[in-house]
Amino acid sequence: MSIQSSGVKVCDLRNGRIEFNPGVVESLHSEDLVYVTVTDARDVAHEVTTNAVNNTVHLGIATQVHPIRSLRVSRSSGDQVLFEAQNLFPSTDQEFEAQFKSHRDRSGDRYVDYFVASQIFNHFTGEEGYRISAAVAAAYKAIEILDDSYLADAENMLVTSLSVIPNVKLERSTRNNREHLHISVLCALYHVHLARGNSDEFLRKLQTLRGLLKEHSFESYYNLAYNGALSLRLFTLLQLLAEKRPDARRTSTLSFQIFKLAARDADENLAHFKELRAVHDNAYESMRIARRVKEVNDSLVDKTLRGCLRVSANEHPQSYDKMRKTFLESSKALARL
Repeated sequence: MSIQSSGVKVCDLRNGRIEFNPGVVESLHSEDLVYVTVTDARDVAHEVTTNAVNNTVHLGIATQVHPIRSLRVSRSSGDQVLFEAQNLFPSTDQEFEAQFKSHRDRSGDRYVDYFVASQIFNHFTGEEGYRISAAVAAAYKAIEILDDSYLADAENMLVTSLSVIPNVKLERSTRNNREHLHISVLCALYHVHLARGNSDEFLRKLQTLRGLLKEHSFESYYNLAYNGALSLRLFTLLQLLAEKRPDARRTSTLSFQIFKLAARDADENLAHFKELRAVHDNAYESMRIARRVKEVNDSLVDKTLRGCLRVSANEHPQSYDKMRKTFLESSKALARL
């Protein structure tokens, strides 16, 4: 995926809005002739109606044009390209693997990556596991954006994903392994509930994930252990906050068991083997919290959340603060059970 821009501040393709930083480009007004061209999945080009106000271009992309593969915004003369994005929709398994499978192949822009992920989920006809992986990616981008309409759509994608996971293969690849994807979707889903302030739903999804791990029925624990261990560490702290120390100790024991199973199933894939270190660290922290912590303080809460949440607290402090608040509220709900 590639992006060329002249100081774009917000590229909200989902809502057809591209906002430029003041002073980076000349102020845009409605009388300006701004040309926008999109290319659909069949590589057919379409001109798009626009409305430019101050530094923002509003796009009117017809529904029938989606999914779009590329978008170009330029001045009427065509000499000045204001914004251009390519590879917005991988239409084959091979294109997905080359353009979106890895974080390094994505744009790095939360709005653009969300848009691409949602297009994949809604229109991709290749491997089902790739669609579900895109839903997970969209969820974390929605949390970074912290807009409830984004979060609601992401939640719907994840809920739908849960219903089609049985159709996914059981390959070694995390992007096409139904066991890993099941844990991954639940992990993303409870993150979305944290960001939306849904403490009860967060708790239910975390309990569901713990229940699946407790069954010890997975073919392999190597890939899924990363999300599993950080979730169990989170749950251990939650149970301690709710003054359920025996439950916290049992969860920490389960975390230790998951680490052993992951190590048993390990192979020499370097990327996954590196994650095994994180599984160990999370299992250790879960055990330490349950067995050595006498009283939970703010420092432990922050250390645990910063270590377990899949959205960076430093890069997205507003998202972190919202999730932290919901997490603390959920401990009160758990205490009442």
